[in-house]
Amino acid sequence: SPQMSLSVVLDAFWELERHEVVLGRVADGGYYLIGVSGPYDVLESVPMSTASAAAGVLQRAAALGLRAAEVAATFDIDEAEDLEHLRAFCASGARVVPATTAALRELGI
Repeated sequence: SPQMSLSVVLDAFWELERHEVVLGRVADGGYYLIGVSGPYDVLESVPMSTASAAAGVLQRAAALGLRAAEVAATFDIDEAEDLEHLRAFCASGARVVPATTAALRELGI
């Protein structure tokens, strides 16, 4: 998630001061960010790379009695079609990912 901003990371750490788990969702049901404030196994039995991965993490956290928070949702790039989200983000004039923008241009994307 090259478009992830420093403010999102700072928000996640801020949330971890009051919650044991923090998660940032993506549109396909997964997540781009996960943080835990201790040695909690919030991934046990959670099916990865599914449309319910983020929900599964939050359900597992709840089953462990952990408090969870979420930060801003965004997109990730783990499928070919996700490149369109990245291309559109770069084309929007956002100057926060100059190396990624240059790489996409060089690749003709």
